[in-house]
Amino acid sequence: MWSIILILLGVGAEIVMANNWFIIPEFVPYVLFGLAGLLAVINFFTFLSVRKQANNVIRRW
Repeated sequence: MWSIILILLGVGAEIVMANNWFIIPEFVPYVLFGLAGLLAVINFFTFLSVRKQANNVIRRW
């Protein structure tokens, strides 16, 4: 969920920078996209580990 929000904020920052509506430092979109990617990877590995644990519990039960 947070990764989607950060991606949308990054896109919004790129649009604002392209239209010169506000002064935004150049590194802000990179930070937003980087955090979004990091959170997406963490969520993916968490999903895989929870699924594996659930399968082990179901097999033992």
